[in-house]
Amino acid sequence: MQHYYTEDKENIMELKFTPSDITKAIHRSQHTQRNFDLSKQMPAEHLELFKTAATQCPSKQNVAHYKIHMITNRDVIERVHALTPIARHDGKGMTSNSQVLANLLVVFEEYRDMSNEVDQGRNDETTALYAEGKSDQRAYDVLDRDANVAVGIAAGYLNLVGGLMGYGTGCCQCMDEPAVMEALGLTGRPLLLMGIGFKNEDLNRRVHHSQPDVVFPTRQKQEILVEFVA
Repeated sequence: MQHYYTEDKENIMELKFTPSDITKAIHRSQHTQRNFDLSKQMPAEHLELFKTAATQCPSKQNVAHYKIHMITNRDVIERVHALTPIARHDGKGMTSNSQVLANLLVVFEEYRDMSNEVDQGRNDETTALYAEGKSDQRAYDVLDRDANVAVGIAAGYLNLVGGLMGYGTGCCQCMDEPAVMEALGLTGRPLLLMGIGFKNEDLNRRVHHSQPDVVFPTRQKQEILVEFVA
């Protein structure tokens, strides 16, 4: 257990995760999980934690750029999974993206509530959308950029929290968007599907959940250059 002290050294904050634990979770969460142990049920407190991770992460000026759908109903998850066609890497036709066949499926739906922008007048570019009779492409571009960043941050939070808790995760954008919208009754576009669940310890993580002859390849992670300026 690592301790961090305030200046008066009386109020002690204890971290349940050491820096080493967090480093290990970061490396674990790099890896996509393609199969899950569905015999286990995710506790309600874990679902609540994932809800907090996805909704209390930073977004520009606290604007809500998405809705979250947290799905544990197996019939619904299977229905969405059937709408994620991808080509097999061995050239033998099509398969599906089994990253979504997790104990929990998180769906990010496009949503825009600009009340913070309008009421507080913090962003002239986006407020232009709500000016009477006015809207411009630049404002839409800003919204799209901010929404992409917000979803990316939220997915990163979910991924790291899942890694810290020992869950496997996987993200999917290869979907039939209109069909997913209809299946889930969405009014906005589905931006991202994210599976979170118990790892199937009997299978390599790259093996398709329901098609064991399908093994997804792994690629060498490209180096990201880092420059420290002291």
